[in-house]
Amino acid sequence: MKKSIAALGLILVALGIILYVVLPIPKNYVTLVSGETIPVKAGSSVPRAFHIPADADVSGEITTVSGGNLDIDFYVFDKNNYDNWITNQANNRYVYIYRAGSGSHFSFRTDKEDDYYFVFSNPQLLFGSDRSITWSASYEYNPYAPYAVPLLVLLVLVGTALVTGTYYAEQRQKIRAQQKMEKLRTCPNCNEKVSIEKTICPHCGFDISKSIRCHYCNTIYDRSLPKCPNCGAKNK
Repeated sequence: MKKSIAALGLILVALGIILYVVLPIPKNYVTLVSGETIPVKAGSSVPRAFHIPADADVSGEITTVSGGNLDIDFYVFDKNNYDNWITNQANNRYVYIYRAGSGSHFSFRTDKEDDYYFVFSNPQLLFGSDRSITWSASYEYNPYAPYAVPLLVLLVLVGTALVTGTYYAEQRQKIRAQQKMEKLRTCPNCNEKVSIEKTICPHCGFDISKSIRCHYCNTIYDRSLPKCPNCGAKNK
């Protein structure tokens, strides 16, 4: 029974961990922008910022580009790198498409929850002209279910309590058995174990308090005698 309870506890702990891993919410699809048209004047840039969670798969398309040479520079930054970019400091980009044109696709995966900047840049070149772009973007992600963590904690706590309780009960049982054995003595007449609190053996009725069995010749004699009257061995 105790082994079954302990096994159940281990199963609950394992189940909690498995549920935490395999029970994500079905994929969430979030549309950031759909078919937005943005005018970008020559020598300027236009950012669009969106707050996106970590581990999100972001994708999109620059549907059309009109004006100029029908192309435009496109970047994606996180907040820190965007700040660096606008101040002409060193920066890293999640996406960089030089001279993106109509039908340019992009995708990246976020490494942290942050504000992400989608930047359309129309640098001032010789005979530069204004441009207009139409674009769309979305992302998908699998957040862990909100019930997964408390469920994990509950199952682990219950399972641990069962395992610990079973172990504690077994240890207590061993201790009680050991204590019980330590309080027993052997009847000199029938050699059965008898509680030290008893003076009469319940198995054979022998008076244990008054007699003892010699360890050498097995003669039973009065406990008060200093040695065995048969062989002379000292009374231990």
